[in-house]
Amino acid sequence: MRKQILLFVIAILLITGFISLSLFYFDIKEEYTPKIQTQIIDNGGEDGMRLFIFQTKNVGDREAELEFLTPLEYNMSIQSLEGQVLNNIDRKLVKHLDLRDLDKRSNRTLFLQPEEEIQYRILINETDLHKGKYEITLSSATGYGGVKSIEFNVE
Repeated sequence: MRKQILLFVIAILLITGFISLSLFYFDIKEEYTPKIQTQIIDNGGEDGMRLFIFQTKNVGDREAELEFLTPLEYNMSIQSLEGQVLNNIDRKLVKHLDLRDLDKRSNRTLFLQPEEEIQYRILINETDLHKGKYEITLSSATGYGGVKSIEFNVE
């Protein structure tokens, strides 16, 4: 009976020690969901070019780790609100001013401190669009911040 109790206590101590060492060794972190706020700003346009700014801001009280799995760090679509079909959104229509060397880059991780933000400038060539109402929709490729959209007119 004493041997069984002694073996049981030793087993409990070994299991507890193994768990403690594995937690220390693997440095298991508390799971944290970043508090990210996004918005689109329409800066208007000149000479047939319209500038939109897509802001991603850490509104939480802790550092936010944003992992982008592709070189394009946001998802974007443009659609006509008047039923016109846009054949394709190519580099001639849209310029991603802050995402250089898209073909050469791979994924990256970005760390935003509380209240820190990153801005992306998106330039749309309005001369390639028919006159009418359009909507641009943007979201961060990380999945945080939700989906935002804004309407604009092409005169």
